[in-house]
Amino acid sequence: MTEKNTSQSQQRKRSNTAEAPNYFQKAAEENIARMESMFGEFTKMQEKGIEQTHQVIDEAAKLMKEQINYSTKLSSEFQRISFETARQAAQMMVNPWMQA
Repeated sequence: MTEKNTSQSQQRKRSNTAEAPNYFQKAAEENIARMESMFGEFTKMQEKGIEQTHQVIDEAAKLMKEQINYSTKLSSEFQRISFETARQAAQMMVNPWMQA
């Protein structure tokens, strides 16, 4: 009986040893599949990040253009008011307030 138990034990060891490469092969394939999935998700996130960056740049450019237009409008208004004030001052010099 002892011989029978020993031979069964040896057969199990041989069987486990023979199956070990299959386990490693399966683990490696599963690991590669997970890595492929991870890199796929990374690519999606990267593309979304680039798209958002482009949107931010476009919005910033739009705001800068609007700021330039507003500054130009303010400058023109300042020039108009300055000119009008200078014209009125010149008229006051020509036509004194109190005329005799």
